[in-house]
Amino acid sequence: MILEDWIKKEGLKKTLVAKRLGMWPSNLYNVLSGKQRMPVKHAKNIEDMTKGEVSRDEALFPELYVDKQEDGSEQMIMPLQKARKKSKFEE
Repeated sequence: MILEDWIKKEGLKKTLVAKRLGMWPSNLYNVLSGKQRMPVKHAKNIEDMTKGEVSRDEALFPELYVDKQEDGSEQMIMPLQKARKKSKFEE
């Protein structure tokens, strides 16, 4: 689960989540909108705060867990399901 979905599920305000993480609300908004990356130092705090519902990897690389569909909707995926190039050994 990505952090933004967890915040919605829990019904929390983003400003409260930012405060709990020790970051400025504007930085959290930038992270959630994709304008900046989640600082590594907050990834463990997110995992702890969400009791593992949002992993460190999901906090640091949410784009690996969300796939935008042509109709604009989003579909949750696992990172290994992402399309990747085959190596020369797999061809």
